[in-house]
Amino acid sequence: MFRWLDPEIGKKPFHIVLLLTFQICFTIGWGNVPPTTDFTQLICIPYSTIGIPLLFATLSQYGRFLAENYTIDWIFLSAVIRHKATVKEKKRQMPISGAFNMLVLHQFIGIILFNTVFAQLGVVKAWYFVWITTAMIGFGDIAPEPANLLSSVSMLLYFAIGNIVIQAMLICICYHIQRVFLVLFKMYLYKLHLFGVKKFNEVRGNE
Repeated sequence: MFRWLDPEIGKKPFHIVLLLTFQICFTIGWGNVPPTTDFTQLICIPYSTIGIPLLFATLSQYGRFLAENYTIDWIFLSAVIRHKATVKEKKRQMPISGAFNMLVLHQFIGIILFNTVFAQLGVVKAWYFVWITTAMIGFGDIAPEPANLLSSVSMLLYFAIGNIVIQAMLICICYHIQRVFLVLFKMYLYKLHLFGVKKFNEVRGNE
């Protein structure tokens, strides 16, 4: 659509223009394929209004699924051992360490990819670019151009998976914060309340 509506975008190969749709919906905006006509810029408004919520809803659901269900034990038990249908399996929350390790692995793979396959950015710039893009910040100071359609699709999938991992880690952090404040903190307050009531009753009994 953008290649047909915008002459400047139409001059670019398809695998480069594909990144434009990704940048719009992923809210990163590298700025290497900007709309140049008024009509194309106007089209970006409804396109992003529809595309951004759809993409975020999809990625957030995958992130929630990963945080709530993904464990090595869960994969092993699901793939190897068949449970009876009557047995209820407990939901297991991914620990923060597990989510953090997945994020580190994803970042490490990105550093390799953006120093070999996708670009030659260097370790620091590659790590900076991968993190900024995965976290949906996108300053636009670095904009790699893939060589072919396979590289473009691989890049899109890589950043989508990275965003899912980040969302899973954030969900884990929120879960543990909620547990600390709403469970543990409440429990200690309740114990403090019981201790205060006990001391108060002892004082009254001595009187």
